[in-house]
Amino acid sequence: MRILLALIVVVLLAAGCDRSNDGAPTQPEPTPVKAEKVDAAVLTFEEQEEGVEPYPLRMIVTKGFLRMDDGPGSKSYLLYDRSTRVIYNVNADDRTVLVIEDRNKVTAAGDRPALEITDRDTSDMPTMKSQKPVHKTLGTAGKRCYDVVAIPGLMPDVVEAMRGYLLTLSSQQTENIDKTPEEMRDPCMMVNLIHYPARHLDFGFPLREWDYRGFVRELVDFGNEKVDSGLFTVTGGYRRMTLDRAGLHKSEPAE
Repeated sequence: MRILLALIVVVLLAAGCDRSNDGAPTQPEPTPVKAEKVDAAVLTFEEQEEGVEPYPLRMIVTKGFLRMDDGPGSKSYLLYDRSTRVIYNVNADDRTVLVIEDRNKVTAAGDRPALEITDRDTSDMPTMKSQKPVHKTLGTAGKRCYDVVAIPGLMPDVVEAMRGYLLTLSSQQTENIDKTPEEMRDPCMMVNLIHYPARHLDFGFPLREWDYRGFVRELVDFGNEKVDSGLFTVTGGYRRMTLDRAGLHKSEPAE
């Protein structure tokens, strides 16, 4: 599973911010769910990064949670608790859970650059749900940073779950932006991850999105299903890691 949380960890470890569990903040637990089947929107995407073969991404959205994984049977996954605005990145390979809380600092990092939005022609694109897609390019200072092809009004609750996840992730990145090497802080990185992390979602549900680094995500299939509520719990017995301004705190799993 490739979920783009690596930047935060790399930056903090490079800055020497790894800490033991001494003085670590209390780690929030996800909102409890009963063992039952629940209604969910289930979406399948294909993602690709520069130099990497395409890979699948499954997204499951309920009123309370957003989960991203590789598909049925995935033991590593990302869980976003929509009520507490906390991200849990569960890694089965090294038996860890990275906990990321919302820091409410989405636009606090320096001067906000002007965002340039360009409309692209979609006249040759087919309609979906009787809606014509829109294609928008987001950029700054003449640089093309992010493109999205979206359907206005499609799956608004899924869009809001995506937005909450991106804003929570951005708030953590913003709080630690001073630990990010200067050479990594190019204008498009600041636009996409810090100042306007969810702006592309204002145009509707993203059918296809891509950025200046070669990342591409494209919708393959979607529908509504009954899913096991156990998908929205965090695997027990794993070491917890929590990010805050002081750095990366580690704690041993409870016996």
